Amino acid sequence: MERIDVLLPIHKSNYSYLREAVESINNQSHPTRLICILNGMNDVENSEYTSFLSCLGVGKILVSPTRGVAAALNYAAPFIQSAYVGRQDDDDISHPDRIRIQVEAIRSSSAHVMGTAIIEINEEGRIIGQKQYPRYHRKCIETLSYKTCFCHPSVIMDSSILFDHSYPLIGSEDYAMWLSLRNLYKFENCPHPLYRYRRHSRQTSKNNIPYIFICESLSIICESSLLSRPMLLLLLIIHIANCVYKGRSVMVRLPKNIHN
Repeated sequence: MERIDVLLPIHKSNYSYLREAVESINNQSHPTRLICILNGMNDVENSEYTSFLSCLGVGKILVSPTRGVAAALNYAAPFIQSAYVGRQDDDDISHPDRIRIQVEAIRSSSAHVMGTAIIEINEEGRIIGQKQYPRYHRKCIETLSYKTCFCHPSVIMDSSILFDHSYPLIGSEDYAMWLSLRNLYKFENCPHPLYRYRRHSRQTSKNNIPYIFICESLSIICESSLLSRPMLLLLLIIHIANCVYKGRSVMVRLPKNIHN
C-alpha cells in the first residue's frame, strides 16, 4: 500500500491533545507519514515541540516562518511525496481505519477531495454530538452556497490540488478554497464518523472570522435545480443575518488572484 502523507499544523498546541492527534495518525491501519508544521512560534518553542514530536516518531517536522493554518499548509506542499494527502488538527483524533477507508472511497468514486462525518468531543474527550456532511458532489456544491461542505481537518485530497493551488491567506481559508475550486474538482464525504473533532475554549477555529461571499453563493444557487433554489436562498439569507448579528464578515465576492 502506498504511504499517505498527512499534514498537521501546530501553534502553541496542548501537549496532551497533540500526543493523541499524532498517535492517531501514527497508528493508522494504512501506512502514513505525518508532516508536522510548526508556525508562528519563537525558537525556544520550536525546539521544545521538535523534541516532543521526535519522541513520538513524527515522520517530518517543518518550521514555517508565517503563523496560520493556511500559511503552514502552503509551506508544506512541496514536501508532499504521496499521490493523496490528508489533514489532521492538533487537538483532534482520527479513527484507526480513517485513512484506509478514505483512500478506498476516493479511488472508487474518482473524487478529488474526500471528507468524513465527524464525532464531536469535549475537552475531556467525551462524545457530545455527531455531524454528517453532504455525501455526494452535487449536494456538496449546493451546501457551499451558504457554508463549507467539509470538516476541513477530516479531508484527504489529490496532492496535485495543493501543488497547483495555494490556500488563500484570509479567514475561513478552507471555505474560500472549496468555493474557488468547485468547478475544477469532484467533492464527496464518507458517511462514516472517522474523525473526532474536539470542541474546547482554546480552539483556534473559534477565533477565525468566517466569511460569506455573496456573488459566489448566488452563482451556485442559480446553477442549482429549480426545486433547490428557494431553500438555498433562504439558508443563505439566514447565514448572512447570522454573520451580521455576530459581527462577522460578509463579502461581495472572493478576492481576485485568491491563490497567489
